[in-house]
Amino acid sequence: MANDDFFDGLDEVKERLGPKAAGALASGEGALGDKVDERWRVLYEISQLFNSPIYDFEEILEIILDMAIQITRADRGFLMLYDEHDRLEVKLAKNMTYESLPPDEREVSRSITEAVIRSEKGSFVSNVETDPRFSQLSSIIKLKIMSAMCAPLKITLRDERGALKDHRSIVQLTTRKILGVIYVDSQAVTTSFTEADLDLFQALANNATTAILNASLYQQATADERTNLFTRRHFEQRLKDEIKLARKSGSDLSLLMADLDNLKRINETHGYDVGDVVLGQIGRLMATRTRGIDVCARYGGDEFAVILPQTDVVGAESVAKKILDAMEEETFLEGREKITLSAGLGWLQEGDDAAMLVKRADQALYKAKQDGGGCWRTFSAELADTAKRTDKLAGVFSGDPARDYRNVLMLLETISSIGSTFNLEQLLPLVIDTIIDVTHADRGILLLRNDETGMIEPRLARDRNKATVEPQEYSRSVVDKVVQGDNAVRMEDIETGGPRVESSHSIQRLELRAVMCVPLTVVEKTAGRRATIGAIYVDSQRTSEGFDEAGLAFFDTLAAQVAQAIDNARLYRRVEVLNKALENKLEVRERELDEVRADLEAKTREIELKYDYEKIVGKSAKMIQVFQLLDRITDTPVPVFIHGESGTGKELVAKAIHYNGPRRKATMVSENCAAMSETLLESELFGYVRGAFTGAQADRKGLFEIATGGTLFLDEVGDMSLSMQKKLLRVLQEGEVRRVGGKDMIKIDVRIISASNKDLKRLTEDGKFREDLYYRLNVVKIDLPALRERKEDIPLLADYFLKEDVDGPIKRLDVEAMNMLLRYHWPGNIRELKNVIERGKIICEGEVITKDAVILDAIADSPDRDPAAAMLAGIGGNRPSVGGGGGGMLGGLPGSIPPPTGGLPSSGTPVRDPAYFNLNERQRKLIEYLKAYGTIRNRDYYEFMNVSKSTGWRDIKDLIDRGIIECHGKGKGSVYTIKQQQA
Repeated sequence: MANDDFFDGLDEVKERLGPKAAGALASGEGALGDKVDERWRVLYEISQLFNSPIYDFEEILEIILDMAIQITRADRGFLMLYDEHDRLEVKLAKNMTYESLPPDEREVSRSITEAVIRSEKGSFVSNVETDPRFSQLSSIIKLKIMSAMCAPLKITLRDERGALKDHRSIVQLTTRKILGVIYVDSQAVTTSFTEADLDLFQALANNATTAILNASLYQQATADERTNLFTRRHFEQRLKDEIKLARKSGSDLSLLMADLDNLKRINETHGYDVGDVVLGQIGRLMATRTRGIDVCARYGGDEFAVILPQTDVVGAESVAKKILDAMEEETFLEGREKITLSAGLGWLQEGDDAAMLVKRADQALYKAKQDGGGCWRTFSAELADTAKRTDKLAGVFSGDPARDYRNVLMLLETISSIGSTFNLEQLLPLVIDTIIDVTHADRGILLLRNDETGMIEPRLARDRNKATVEPQEYSRSVVDKVVQGDNAVRMEDIETGGPRVESSHSIQRLELRAVMCVPLTVVEKTAGRRATIGAIYVDSQRTSEGFDEAGLAFFDTLAAQVAQAIDNARLYRRVEVLNKALENKLEVRERELDEVRADLEAKTREIELKYDYEKIVGKSAKMIQVFQLLDRITDTPVPVFIHGESGTGKELVAKAIHYNGPRRKATMVSENCAAMSETLLESELFGYVRGAFTGAQADRKGLFEIATGGTLFLDEVGDMSLSMQKKLLRVLQEGEVRRVGGKDMIKIDVRIISASNKDLKRLTEDGKFREDLYYRLNVVKIDLPALRERKEDIPLLADYFLKEDVDGPIKRLDVEAMNMLLRYHWPGNIRELKNVIERGKIICEGEVITKDAVILDAIADSPDRDPAAAMLAGIGGNRPSVGGGGGGMLGGLPGSIPPPTGGLPSSGTPVRDPAYFNLNERQRKLIEYLKAYGTIRNRDYYEFMNVSKSTGWRDIKDLIDRGIIECHGKGKGSVYTIKQQQA
């Protein structure tokens, strides 16, 4: 098989062969006459020709057919080979003047060629007219040939000698493979082929077979399939040879590295097959823009390399410009895509080897890519320590199949191993042992950045025996240089002063011969920038084959995977700590949730019983009408509007509708529309998404979503703003809601029950309530009577409240106390009655509640009195005396006013102070508490009221601003009391 050595004399052999063959042809009968010596001397010359360094496959075929025509003096010659589909096709066809035959003149005698292939032996016909086998064949008659000769191009795959050598008893078949045939014919009577001619022709065919095989195998071994340029392996061997030749002759040598700027985009947009077509087009372009002595190769991926013998820097720049100009003129992908090429140039310097020359050209290419691509750059000294490599697989793929397989296998095994564990203590020894194995080092040290100090510190050191050692002395200057510059560093042949040696005191003291160090760099996920988290350092006191440029590149590639694995392991450890804390927190929350769930289930069962119609106390005619209406609407999904004064039990009726209806198993949610601002009400009803407004730190469902499948009770709906009414109407019409700040519409299924103490019809007429919303809500209207309109129910209600939440004996009202309740107008309705009863239960010392324990709010109507003072007068009025003194329960708290003369009015409607009755339920509850106990601490207030801090503080501030209560102290320890009023 042909090798890579260069031989001279190809043209000389061709010239010597010509006249000798011609002399032989003229010396006797047959094509070459009977001079055996002359015939075989020509064959010898042919053999020399086939052993010449002819590496081009097409050129080999040309020479074979030319020789066949020359030694046979045939009129025509054909070289036929089998294609990849096992079809015999004509590769070359020439006439006696070695000119190519046109397609319509390329017919041969298929009978002769098929007979030769079947017999695997050469055959000739000296005279077709006298040969009974072919004289009658129409194909031969049509071709008008007189003589023909054909020999097979065959190789032996195995024969009987193999079986004899292995001493096997089986029958070994002789197997040959036919590559094709050589065929010649003549139409002249004077040219007649003989047996001797066939012997020489067959010998020519045998030599031609060897030459074809050699050229074919050489082409397969050295040519890249996509671009038809030389492979990287051949390039590296030729580069070494050219460096030797340049040093021997003292001539210049340059190297051009080129890279396609946008192959990734082409592959993603048009597909990888189209990308391969583009690479082939660029390969042909580069081959046509370089000289015959230049070596063009596909270095790998979309990177190309061109060896430029006898070329200085100026000449190399000229070649780069020529290639880039040709790229500008070339049309790719039918003009749909503009494709550019970047190039880097390096030249041979004193002491450079092939790896260093490639690295310099590659670093110059990196600079060209950094500058935007579509340009060329020449290597300069400052690039040596700043520029990286464009070849991402440098050191992994070397062009040597055995080494490439080992490197890839080791890389895959390492990635698989380090990716299978997140335990840092298990990961680090595995990393160091792998690095030592890759580089054949004596020692390896892994250094990591300390999160607290920020310093790079040794974390683990191992020797080549996979034993942990103390990371004593190492070259800190090398590590500092690597970490600060984020670039790998290699030093070899330190003792002998090898190339690029920068020895330090530590290196000399440790007697090191080779040192390599690479950074561990990751991309920070939050900032998106590169960060060096450490370094891997190896050294050796002996020379090591792994400390070359390829070893450093492979080391650096492997370190990138190691850095990511270490960073993942550290993050995983942090996540484990957080997960542990979260698990503990979840355990606590789950216990709390179980308790809440149990309590909720108990309360749900209680609510289902509590809000039965039987629990709505009342037997008056008006209440019977309410019950009858509830019976008709409870099982329907229609919206219900409940109208009644404050304290008449609107929410109680709403709960009765829900818990007796088909939605009883689902959720019922209530909201007071008067207690919130428009924006707060919107977020409460519709929910919001994270970031919708300041403080929205997470997505939150609105009450519509929470109540889906159940009931939403909107209390005091008449106090809702017009813009909020519009938003509510849209939700009711569409049956879907969109969270504040969100985009997605969420389907809802909610039964709406609304309530108000205001006349919505009057508000609609005054333009304060939307008419369309009014008809949406007021499908069924329930009018709850005021307590003064159903005084016959007062005894029943009083008895109910007396039995509610009682630990000891049940108290009762005497006749005078009950008469007071029946005579009172009850502006606060049932809520006020309940408060009076609860207060009486607290104040009464025995089991009978007398009239002295019944404290009713009677507010005088005086225009010159301050509303807050009037309200406090009502709070302090009609108090029972305790211990014989005035002042009631609060025991002489400043601001208490004695009860008015004659006690409570016996009839008529007392004038109520709007400053008191315009307060919300929470504020009234707080005032009642302060009336009973005098003070309440800030930290107890929120628990007592069962409200959030924002809502609770809003209520407190409103009472302070009105002058009703006052705050003593600051912060959590502050105390609230009823404000002292001037007499």
